[in-house]
Amino acid sequence: MESPLDLSQSTTGDRPPAKKKVPVRSRSGCLTCRNKHLKCDEAKPECQVCLSRGVQCGGYQRGLRWSTKHEKTAELTQHTFSTSLSPKSTCVAKRRRGRPPKKKLDTASMSSFTTASSTLSPTGVVDQGTFGEFVLDVPPSESGHSEPVEEVQCSTVADNFMTQFSMDLPVEGLPIEEFSWISDALDMSLTSQSITDNHELSLFPTQQNYSTLFLPPPITDLSSQLVDYWFRDICSLWSQYDSPTNANRMMATALWSTSEAVSTSLQSMSSAYLSSRMPHMKKTSISMMKNATDVIEAELRAVKSSPNLDTVPMGLIYGLFCIGTSICWLNASQLGIPFLKEAKALLHRVNKQKRRLSEEERKLLNIFNKSWQYCEMLLSVVSDTNRFISYEAEEVEEVDDISLDEYPTAALADPVVDDMPHPWTGVSNTVSRLLTQTLRLCRNYRYHVKYPGPFATRDHATALKMIDEAKSLEEKLLGLDFESAPANTETGDQKTPCRHLVNVAEAYRLAGLIHIYQTFPELVLLRLPDDLTGPADVHVPWEECITPLSLRLAKLIEQLPADSGSKMTQPLLCITASTGLRFEPPDASCTTLESQVQAPVATSSPFNLDNTEHCGLSDYIGQLVQADEDIDRLSTMTESRLGIVDTRCFIIGRLNDLEALLPPRPIVIAKTLVQKIWDEYDKEKPNSFSAWLRDLCATVRARDTSVDTDTAIHEQTLPPKKDPWYESPQGWESKQPGDLLRISSAPALLKAVENSSSVYHILYRSSDSKGESSWAVTTLFIPSTIYHSPSGEMAILSYQPAYNSSNLNSSPSYALTGVMARNEPSLGIKSTTSLIDELLSFGWVVSIPDHLGPSSAFGASVQGGHATLDGIRAVHHLLDLETSSRYNTTIWGYSGGSIATFAAAELQSKYAPELKIDGTVLGGLVDNVSGDFDKVNKSPIAGSLVSILVGITSQYPEARKYLESCLVPAMKDEFMSVLDMEVTETVKHFFGRDIYSFFKGGVADIRAPQLQKIYDEQAKLGSERVPSMPMFVYKAIDDEFCPTEWTDATVDRLCNAGAEITYERNTVGGHVSEIENGKPGAFRFLWSIFDGSYVSPAGKRNVSDVTVDVSG
Repeated sequence: MESPLDLSQSTTGDRPPAKKKVPVRSRSGCLTCRNKHLKCDEAKPECQVCLSRGVQCGGYQRGLRWSTKHEKTAELTQHTFSTSLSPKSTCVAKRRRGRPPKKKLDTASMSSFTTASSTLSPTGVVDQGTFGEFVLDVPPSESGHSEPVEEVQCSTVADNFMTQFSMDLPVEGLPIEEFSWISDALDMSLTSQSITDNHELSLFPTQQNYSTLFLPPPITDLSSQLVDYWFRDICSLWSQYDSPTNANRMMATALWSTSEAVSTSLQSMSSAYLSSRMPHMKKTSISMMKNATDVIEAELRAVKSSPNLDTVPMGLIYGLFCIGTSICWLNASQLGIPFLKEAKALLHRVNKQKRRLSEEERKLLNIFNKSWQYCEMLLSVVSDTNRFISYEAEEVEEVDDISLDEYPTAALADPVVDDMPHPWTGVSNTVSRLLTQTLRLCRNYRYHVKYPGPFATRDHATALKMIDEAKSLEEKLLGLDFESAPANTETGDQKTPCRHLVNVAEAYRLAGLIHIYQTFPELVLLRLPDDLTGPADVHVPWEECITPLSLRLAKLIEQLPADSGSKMTQPLLCITASTGLRFEPPDASCTTLESQVQAPVATSSPFNLDNTEHCGLSDYIGQLVQADEDIDRLSTMTESRLGIVDTRCFIIGRLNDLEALLPPRPIVIAKTLVQKIWDEYDKEKPNSFSAWLRDLCATVRARDTSVDTDTAIHEQTLPPKKDPWYESPQGWESKQPGDLLRISSAPALLKAVENSSSVYHILYRSSDSKGESSWAVTTLFIPSTIYHSPSGEMAILSYQPAYNSSNLNSSPSYALTGVMARNEPSLGIKSTTSLIDELLSFGWVVSIPDHLGPSSAFGASVQGGHATLDGIRAVHHLLDLETSSRYNTTIWGYSGGSIATFAAAELQSKYAPELKIDGTVLGGLVDNVSGDFDKVNKSPIAGSLVSILVGITSQYPEARKYLESCLVPAMKDEFMSVLDMEVTETVKHFFGRDIYSFFKGGVADIRAPQLQKIYDEQAKLGSERVPSMPMFVYKAIDDEFCPTEWTDATVDRLCNAGAEITYERNTVGGHVSEIENGKPGAFRFLWSIFDGSYVSPAGKRNVSDVTVDVSG
């Protein structure tokens, strides 16, 4: 039987000649415009058309006008509708200009109407607002009227896929073919040709239009009302566009009446949204959410109990997406992760067996896969999705691509622009995937920088891998071009043309670049012109890259109307744009501080003729040119700042609009976050961005002329013994401990330490072991990205390396370009520069003092303590040149470095009471170097004993004279050659040697009273004042060189005296392996000091045995 709606066989031979079309009458316009056949602009409260005509607007009250002239209810009731239409067929609705004659409805008609109405409504209810004036569709030959008519094409979709796609619930009797699109509610139309040409959506049910319209009975059931509300209002909020091709709407239409999971989920979404507008609905919405969860859990148990999925649980997957993405509407702090992880696990199972699915089933599965891609992108913003902090179900814990089946092959490259828009990923799944990867990478990198854990104990392989991945993502994002690859299809949504979705894709691309450049700022240097960067300044001002990208992103958002379907993507884009709207400090411009001081801008006054008029011709014109340039520079700066202010206002305004259009609770969180970001930015005072740290020489030259800055660059072509830079300047003895004597840039170390933006050598006044005037050198590393705590402080770490040498040429300031930059595989020791690079990657400012002083007094703890404290004084003096600087300071040393570190902690309250040290870390603590002689002798590090004896007597001439007199004459030169040996040479030369045999009297000569006195003064730690700062001590229980029982006793003695100590004793490894094994604990303690999260242990003492082995 031929369908009365199938007009493809009708001919035009019987039709009257086409007449001029009349203006379209608005079905949803005001009463006056509809009566006058005018197009109403639907303005509220009164339309502008009526106002312009000077008539009173009739309002927007809707009514039903019924025509029974061509009623064929009996035929429709008995008709079995066809679900396929010719690709070229169109449903033509004719509008008759005249009003139909009024007729009384008889009982039979009313009965037929009531029966059919309950069948034809897709939600069990028809919105009363969709019924304006409506007359039956009648062929012209059958109509007794010759009035002009208007042909309106009604949208259709292709064949019903439900009979081909197995669902988790039975589909027999599913009335999906009876779904009637509510055209007035969304005012959208598509031809059947445009839809059936889209193969991806050809499996959705065909929309039918019926020539008879039935008035449904009033709705009293809350569930039906909520489902109807979902179709009418929620679906469009939940999609980037809404039209007959919206996959979200079509799947809901096909599933709601047969899948309890979908039905209850739609109800839950509606009630969750309404609860934000009507607070009394909250309990109802919670109840609805719980009901939907119970249904979903029951279906999940049934699915999980089956080892194989014989049918695809489409309704269950759809329900999980519904609840998982909308629970935040009810409670903005909930992410819906439990639901989404189940959806991912379920999709993973289905994808593994997708080769068994039909082509139509695989197309639908592809839609679900894209839906998951969008969910994963959102989760990447607010939650870690990596394997370290994983939310995924166990079976998919480390699965990045759920679309892979059990026999993965090389995947085809995704197109830049998809053939058909997706309601969530829009026109480009590729850019959504790249943004997801970018967000995840940036979160992981920042997380592991802040909380190193096992990541920090390995070398930089993992960090370098992340940087390489960032470079790859940057190149891919830069390679996307949405202008030259426009979308091939339209959305069918008048409020959301395809151009909107293309703009969203471009906005995603910019958002990815912004996040990459903020997290990996060094990548910007590869993109900036050479004239914006120099060898001594690798700082990248935000106004050169990040701010322009953020302003450009805001412009794209501005091109998207707030009521566009793309509004669901705009909160994320607004947050991303807000992160780049940072005011650059006024003096952090491309001109250096030095140039500002040495070449001040002439400030002319019309009354100051001496400065402006009484000069040479060239100078006179030069002042004019300079003044003009100054005005241009001021104008540019002002315009830039005003641009940021305007964009901030737009972002807040757009979020306010979205709060009224979208579920408001998540938008309120977004607004709070954006404002918090800006508040933190605005708290920064000028120069707080610390760009001046990258030109310290100019800063010192401008503000402290007593410091020698004549040597701007320390080339380090000579070792310290021959380098005049290491000679103290004239008058240095009159300086105070910690005063700066000389500062120079050390560019050679920039190559050795990648994460440094600038490196300086600083010569400063200090005191030796006997308290006499001395000097020392520290090497100051400025990181590429400077860390600031939540309260705004920089992090400063003074790290005292163990360079156990009595040779000045082994000092870190020089050795960091040589021996300290090399690994020692034979000893299992990594380079010192690798550790410094790791510390700089955290954003910490690192100072490495030559703590043994100019005489290389290894073993002289007082000398090391003084040099360490004075080095910190020197660094603080530099930072205090900028009055806005705030910082937290810690000290750390291992093995030989722990001697100077512990001495500094003890001496601080006596020697430098004004100095604030916030924390101390001691690793492999050498409590009493003289007590270790027997353990060190004949050991692999026997050379350290030689260095200690020579170093500790270097500041005591009488003791040195006695030491040399005790040496066996034939062995004296060999013993004293340690003064000219590097650390590694000393270790190799004296490896396993009996050092006692170098002395005439053996060990007795070493234990002589005149030497023992020095040992007691210089080598025993823990006998001075109790350190006032928190301390972290770590040591291997089986330390073969420094007995653990000595450290245990030292900790007990200090804690009993009031010290605050956390002490970890490692049950594995020895002295050398603890260098790496102890780093995670040290990093954890230091981070707690810097970020303010440190909590004092109970009773100020926490001693524990741990088992840490990072060797794998």
